[in-house]
Amino acid sequence: MDQARVTSGYDVEVAMGERYLQYLLLTAVETGLIRTGETFTPSGGGDPIQVQVLIPPALDRAYVVDANVPQPLEAAGDEAFAVQILPTHPMGADLQVSVWLNLARGMQSGIAFIDLYIGISLNTTPDTDGTGLGAMKLKLELLEIGGPIVTLAAGNGLPQAELLARLQPMINQDISMTNLGSGGRIGEIHMKKLAGNVEREAALGLYINLVLRAGPQEDNVLGPRGDLTLAQNILEPRADITVATRASIYGDFAHDAYHRMARRSGSGYHHPVMKKEEKLFDVVEIDARSVLTDNQLKVSVEGEYEINNLPDPNFTVHIYIYEALDAEGIMSWTSGADVQASILADILLGVIALATVPLLGPYSVLVFAALEAGKYITQKAIAEWVVEEKTDKKVDAALLDVVPNQFTIVRRRWDPFFTASHQIGLRPGATLVSPQGLALWGTAALARATEPAESVVIREAVRDTEGNATHLIYRVEGLENREYLDASAPGMHRGPFTQPNVDTEPQLFQLEVGDAIARIEARELDGGETYEVQAVEFQGGKVVNLLVISSHEIEAQRNRLVGEVAATAEAAAQAQDSIIRTEVRDEFDEQGIIPTDEQVEAEVAAR
Repeated sequence: MDQARVTSGYDVEVAMGERYLQYLLLTAVETGLIRTGETFTPSGGGDPIQVQVLIPPALDRAYVVDANVPQPLEAAGDEAFAVQILPTHPMGADLQVSVWLNLARGMQSGIAFIDLYIGISLNTTPDTDGTGLGAMKLKLELLEIGGPIVTLAAGNGLPQAELLARLQPMINQDISMTNLGSGGRIGEIHMKKLAGNVEREAALGLYINLVLRAGPQEDNVLGPRGDLTLAQNILEPRADITVATRASIYGDFAHDAYHRMARRSGSGYHHPVMKKEEKLFDVVEIDARSVLTDNQLKVSVEGEYEINNLPDPNFTVHIYIYEALDAEGIMSWTSGADVQASILADILLGVIALATVPLLGPYSVLVFAALEAGKYITQKAIAEWVVEEKTDKKVDAALLDVVPNQFTIVRRRWDPFFTASHQIGLRPGATLVSPQGLALWGTAALARATEPAESVVIREAVRDTEGNATHLIYRVEGLENREYLDASAPGMHRGPFTQPNVDTEPQLFQLEVGDAIARIEARELDGGETYEVQAVEFQGGKVVNLLVISSHEIEAQRNRLVGEVAATAEAAAQAQDSIIRTEVRDEFDEQGIIPTDEQVEAEVAAR
């Protein structure tokens, strides 16, 4: 790639080609945002018109669709949902989308297409604290229609204006862009249409600046940067999307990570890494740069930790991030690390969390892969550090978040035990990590990832006549909104389960033991919950049953009891305070003294 074309000056440039935009729309079909079937009753009367949306026959899915899920009909060619970026349009449309449909009315049926002229815009709202953007949405608006179906519909009593009005609710959508980062980490985002030429096709460009700290103060951030008029089309030939950063991004991200963990120390600042209230070590420097010979991103953290009665030793951890492929052939990231064997596990965890969460976002967990083999740390400890750091430092939009090899479009809770993220993944084109910045490009594929739900605990085991557990009954919290548990869409994903008492106990779900194990392996059920034995049942000197309760529930009950005791004690103290206060005022009255509020408070406190 010619990185000299990355000229806008924004932190990140994204050039989306027409096939990438096609897959963006197909993701909406996969998740039911765009319905695959509709019935129109013409205002002039007569038989209803049944419409079925067609999809490309060679649709690239990185997953196998669930069995028995109805699928849309396939078009004869890849022109279904084909997108053309429009340089200009009389009504302001930005895209022309060709939708192929199967039409049936009475005994007649046929296949034809309709051209949809769609306007797109970015809607953003500021974050609640006034720094950066809190929400971002890509707005689709159907402005005009054309093509053979419009003529055909008009001849069958459905005028163009009425057909447009019928189609608009199906097409007009707000697509969330929060996967690029919310919570004030995106500073600004702009969009621009980019003309094509003999070397590259037309593209839709996104230009993104993040909120990057220039100093330890919360409001000390990098100033305005970037000029849309300088932007060029960076879409690589034969790629569906190209993403590139400006050349100086590595150092700015490293400085941002360093400044975000600053804490006041007298009249200045220090940079401790804390675990709860305990300081593990101080950070001296964070550095990020490319390793050109190996096409890797290198993150280095230098730290200093205290040893009683000895000089404070320094240490350095080097982390290397580079391209990989996941099991479905989608572009991903992997890592290696150079560490000192004498570094304590907690210090190592702190280094990783500190350095990689701001830089790498959700991919920060990847850097633990090499370390886990050496038994330095546990997955639970990783999760605790990553969650704590993201929560405390508002670092949910990181370097690899805005270089999206897997971009989540829609999240759905099709299944009680997990949430499915419907994504546009990238088949590998190439990745370039150089002093001129980070870039990647590839072709689009529909991808899907699952995240196990929290607050899922085993409530009961169902056993056979020999005492072997055959099924597990789980209690699942947080399902007040169940709309997608019963919904259907072409790309939905739902595993097998039953509900023993759906009317009286809708929060209980039953799995076969084998299915539960398979779900855990597929990240469709949280297998990390710990359980504690509370009671043991014996028969004939043998253990026949155990009462176990999850640590999650024990902690919840403990917190509830502590809260109740605290509330009771506070109420008693307030009641006692009122009695003492009355006694104090009575005594002052008996002495003929009119006390000040300060005198009353002092006497109450003394008693």
